[in-house]
Amino acid sequence: MFIFSPVLRVSLALIIVIVAGMAFWFITTNVPSPAEMALGKVLTGGEAMVIQNISMLEKKDNRTTLRLNAQKASFSEDRKQIRLSNFSLMSFGDDSGVVTISAKDGVFNSGSKDILAEGGVLVMDEEGKALYSEELRWADQERVLTSEKPVRIFGGQFLIKGGKLVVEMESGRARLSGGVTAIFQKN
Repeated sequence: MFIFSPVLRVSLALIIVIVAGMAFWFITTNVPSPAEMALGKVLTGGEAMVIQNISMLEKKDNRTTLRLNAQKASFSEDRKQIRLSNFSLMSFGDDSGVVTISAKDGVFNSGSKDILAEGGVLVMDEEGKALYSEELRWADQERVLTSEKPVRIFGGQFLIKGGKLVVEMESGRARLSGGVTAIFQKN
């Protein structure tokens, strides 16, 4: 019978060896070298996923509660930390109205809901009152907003400056310390 011929067996063995050799070559040549892996980490900042020009909406009960725009969002491998570049965040609250936060850099921890904003941080409400600092931290569990950098709070008729800020949301208390100055203008 033709199937058991020695020529066929040798040909099949040769084809198997060639296919196995090609598979081995493909597997070993497509593994990134240490240099390629290092370059990939530099390009993505060591993060698992990077998204350019991101825009996200959060909706509850068919109404927008949060809008995020960022030039770049880098997600950690476990997706618990998100680094943002050149971002703005609009919060549409029930009683607080619209509040916009913008900064050069930010880090959001999705596990703890803590936020760190750095680099020209501007917080502004819809009435034009604003807070400016180079750093602002939100500790969600304690519901405390802090800044260890100089802070300016201003509106149409006032300017208040200080070295540090602590705002306790639960009690509604705010403390500004470190060389506080205030300027108020009459109507």
